[in-house]
Formats: sequence, C-alpha cells, structure tokens
Amino acid sequence: MRYTISSGGVTIGETDLGFVRSAVRIRAGWFHPNAEGERLLPRLLPPLALRAHLDRDAWKGGLAASAHHADAHPLVLHREDGSVVPTRMLGIQDTVELLAAAEAEEARRESLPWTPEHDEDDDDLGPVAIALDDDEALLDGDPADLDVEWAPDEEPIEQPRYQIILELVDDGAIP
Repeated sequence: MRYTISSGGVTIGETDLGFVRSAVRIRAGWFHPNAEGERLLPRLLPPLALRAHLDRDAWKGGLAASAHHADAHPLVLHREDGSVVPTRMLGIQDTVELLAAAEAEEARRESLPWTPEHDEDDDDLGPVAIALDDDEALLDGDPADLDVEWAPDEEPIEQPRYQIILELVDDGAIP
C-alpha cells in the first residue's frame, strides 16, 4: 500500500512503509520525495550532530531554523484515499548524512590511542568474548583455510536516500 506524506498541506513524497515491523505501532520504510519534497527537505530535516563538530554555532542556528519550520509545517501521513493516519511521531532521515556521521565517528575512534577501556564493549559479552578469543572454539580445521580476502561488491547497491519512521496513535490504523 502506498502512503503519501504532506507538510503544510503540500504533498512532499510517498512511502510503502515496507520495512519489517520492530515494535507495536512503529512503522518504517524508504521515503521517495517528489520535486516539492526535494525542495523542502533541507528545511524539514534537522542537521545531524556531525555538523556540531564542524561549526557548533552554525549548527545550532540551522537546527533551530529546521525545528521552527518543522513545527510550523508538521509532517502528516495519508492513506491512498487521502485520509489522514494519526501519528504520535513522524520523522524522515537522510541516509547520506547518517553514513557520513558514522564514518566520522569511526575515524574519530580510530584516531584515539588504544587503552584497555576501549574493550569495555567486550566486557558486556562475558563468557562469549572469552570463547570468541579461543581459536579452538572458532576453527574446525586449518586456520589458513579462513584467509579469504574480502572484496567489495562489483556494483554498489543503490538505495533510496531517505528513510521514514513513525509511531501510530492506533496500531490498527494501517495494515
């Protein structure tokens, strides 16, 4: 089923909310903006925290402007017949910015000197981490057999740029 999204009474794109459900009342999917959506999205989407590291004052100003515009023109979900689907929350994410933020965070972490505290995530695994450190638990043969070099896909996978996530007021409002 196709749903449209509007802002300020103007249709900005559509979605099928096709991602697997992860919680009651939560739906998500790819968002496909139309021409008006492409024009409005930069004002509707708050800049990510990544921009705060680049220029904190400019980021705060951009975030405030986005929040003001979003408050004045909230996002609304519509069924195919145009009727409104009540939501508690509706947000659109720019996956290009999400990936850039993740890459920046990874680069930041890799630039830090290693200390035992960096392995605190392993502590949460307890006995599993110990077993994973044990070659006997991992190998059922010659370790040289595992030396297969990774190669990226020949053709990059193209995904839409935007994702949408929302929380319904009533879980039964849409299938």
